[in-house]
Amino acid sequence: MWRFWTVQAAGEAGSETWKGKGIKHPSAVAWFTGSYDPELGLIGKLKWHYRFTPHDVFDWDATEPPVLADMERQGQPRKPLLQANRNGFFYVLERTNGKLLLPRKLG
Repeated sequence: MWRFWTVQAAGEAGSETWKGKGIKHPSAVAWFTGSYDPELGLIGKLKWHYRFTPHDVFDWDATEPPVLADMERQGQPRKPLLQANRNGFFYVLERTNGKLLLPRKLG
């Protein structure tokens, strides 16, 4: 079985971002399970992440599912992850490493 914790345990990388005693009672909701890429074999341990809305005070949780694509960009083959986010931006990330390729304001 596959299991993934959405909050680090005390002492793990990233746990220092929790302020005060919050890390003792952590909680993080995952709106969806993410995407499985059978070609790259990406599932299990976290390989990369991207924060679409840093310091989100407007409740713009990314609830829209990401789309995995195979395409060419500037003459190079790419494996992008496409996401039209609730925060009003359309994102293109390289799904092999999480590198941001394109943010574009919607509307």
